[in-house]
Amino acid sequence: VNLGGWLVQEKWMTPLDSGGLADTYSVMKELDRRFGVATEQALMKTYQDSWITTTDLDNIRAGGYNCVRVPVWWGNFYALDNVSNSGWRSDAFTQLDWVVNNAGARGLYVIIDMHGVVGGQSLSDTTGQANRNEYWVNGSHQGNTAWMWWQIANHFKGNGTVAGYDLINEPIGAPSASAVWSAYDSLYKSVRSADPAHMIFLEGAYGNWNWNM
Repeated sequence: VNLGGWLVQEKWMTPLDSGGLADTYSVMKELDRRFGVATEQALMKTYQDSWITTTDLDNIRAGGYNCVRVPVWWGNFYALDNVSNSGWRSDAFTQLDWVVNNAGARGLYVIIDMHGVVGGQSLSDTTGQANRNEYWVNGSHQGNTAWMWWQIANHFKGNGTVAGYDLINEPIGAPSASAVWSAYDSLYKSVRSADPAHMIFLEGAYGNWNWNM
């Protein structure tokens, strides 16, 4: 069961506002502008604490399922205005630890799915920040994404509830199949340098949903 709209809001299933906010990034920046970063983060946490609860996990288990997929994006881990080691959020693992602990208590596995790499892997709002698609041509974005994945893998290494890591969700903005494989190779090595055991998922899509690769 995919826990969509929780840590990455997607407007097709979680309407963001009555105006023109396009994505999770826009929501957070608007709240920053109006109330400040601390209040924005508190409001986002209130939303997240309410959107998925233990009742949902109970219902998933009662339905006969054994795994939940958790979409995340770089804004869950880095400050929006400081994507660097020093900008790593102190609450980066609060919600992931909650879902892993509570899913594990119910016999559910967890797949961590990177819906939005730093810079974005397509123009889609599902990356957390629409209209970017800059990951493929920016070495800084690639390095910060690799470091983010290292942190995630290091945090969850040895955790039997975590089924595995999906490195890049829907990398359809890639300029070529080789660009996708190059990214996967880099991120795979980053994860494996911290965590030798968990499964790693590689999504076979780029361009106009070309599944031939």
